[in-house]
Order: sequence, then structure tokens, then C-alpha cells
Amino acid sequence: MPWPALLRRRDDVGEGDSISVNPAALFDLPPELSAFVDEVGTGGTFSCDKGGGIVLDTRDGGYKENGAGKDGTHYCGNKAEQPTYVWWVSNMDIDCDGSEGTTGPCASDQSFLGDTAFQDDQGSNIDAQSVQYVVINQGDAFEPTQHNIEPLSVVAVVCNGKLTYGVWADTNALGSMGEASVYLGRVCYGSQINGNYGHSEADVLYIAFPGGKDKTVPDQQGKDAKAMFLLGKKLVEAAFGGDGGEEEEGTAKGGDGTVSASSVTYTAPTGSLGAGAAP
Repeated sequence: MPWPALLRRRDDVGEGDSISVNPAALFDLPPELSAFVDEVGTGGTFSCDKGGGIVLDTRDGGYKENGAGKDGTHYCGNKAEQPTYVWWVSNMDIDCDGSEGTTGPCASDQSFLGDTAFQDDQGSNIDAQSVQYVVINQGDAFEPTQHNIEPLSVVAVVCNGKLTYGVWADTNALGSMGEASVYLGRVCYGSQINGNYGHSEADVLYIAFPGGKDKTVPDQQGKDAKAMFLLGKKLVEAAFGGDGGEEEEGTAKGGDGTVSASSVTYTAPTGSLGAGAAP
């Protein structure tokens, strides 16, 4: 949701050594996707042509890759017309919208909104404290739906050297790109992440997948994480080859549920994650 920049900004931190609150929600990169990550580079070296793509947005000078950074990064597609995947490289600001903004890791968030841009089939907002979701800019310079990117469709996220998935649940019309739900941030970078504490390095790769709703929107619009992961793996495999993210053996506890990466089963947290939630 668009807000004045003063309210929308997040106070970022650099990459820390905190452990993911849900390690089994992170997958190894398939070799084909890993090679693509190496090609596109990170903030400061990133350009669409390095990934064999073209710029899709019309924003003069590009978007800010973090709140204090310079313009210069863009939304890219593998082709101009009907791209099969769209990507951008940025930092990870944190969004608490759609959740109970006065609790847990969102208690200090000053830009909280109770609703998200998109709602699930039951008309409910997408809870930032329990669902992995991604924010995509939406405005005159870039309109995702014009490239056939469906609301609540799966977005692959490469963070901290691992692959995970979210759904496109919220929007931002400001000039800064790179934002995700607080839960996705904590999956990627640990319990240090909260509504005012994000990941400042522009080294996160986001990949959206154009296509019809039946092909790109998972059952329960991200609330069933198993369905989201399985669909995400299929979309990555179709776009890049490989297996969409190798699964690691074992189980891990995150939030108030458990997951088993070996079978891609996952019980999403049912309540807010406290600031001290442990894996």
C-alpha cells in the first residue's frame, strides 16, 4: 500500500548470523538457477542484460534498491512480450501489513496497515506474520498485471544463498523496491528481523512467474505453504530447468508449527511470532 516515504521507510540492518526461524522452508538452489544468480549479480553490479533480459519498467533511472540507496535497478523480463519470468534484485524491506501490527515482531512498526492489497478467496487479508509474501511495485512505471503476473501468484526468492517462495500479496507505489512479509524475512534472515529491521544488502533475487491464475496461484493463496512450495518448485523448473530447489532431509520447527523438507510438508504458524522466536 502506498504511504508517504517517511512512514514507509524501514530501518535496515546488514546481514547477521541469526538462524532462520524455519530452516526447512529454505531449499538448495538447483544448478541452473544458481548459474542464473551468478549471471545477474547483486546491487551495484546488477543489470537486466546480465541475465539475458530486458528492462520492463519505464521508471527513469530505475528504482532504489534500498531506502537510502541510489536509483538504478529495474524489473526485468526474459523477453519484452509475454515473458515467462520476471526478476529484480534488491534488498529486503519488511512489511507487516495484513497482520496484527501491535504484536510480536511488528510491535514497533510505524507504517502498519491492517489490510493487504489482495485478499484470499475468503476475503481475508494475507497475514504478514504467518504467510510468506512479497511486495511488488504497482503504478504507472510498472504494472505487473500487464505482464500477466497474477495477484497472489508464486514468487521465488533467493535469499542468504537459499531458495524459498512467497505470494504477491501487497503493493508499493513508491520508488524503493524489494520488500517482503516479516515472516518471509525471518525465514531468510532469522529472528533479528522485525517491522523496523530488514536486510539492507541488495543481494536478494525475486522471480515472478506470469501465467494464468490456475497455473501460478497456489491453493489457499500462500496460507497452505506446502501447496505454495510445490507450485513454486514446478515454476522454477519450467523456467530454468532442474528440480526447483533440492530438498534437505530432516525436520525443523519454526513459528508454532513443524516442517519436513524431505517431503515438502509444512505447517504454517497460526499466531504471531514473538521477537525471540527460536527455530
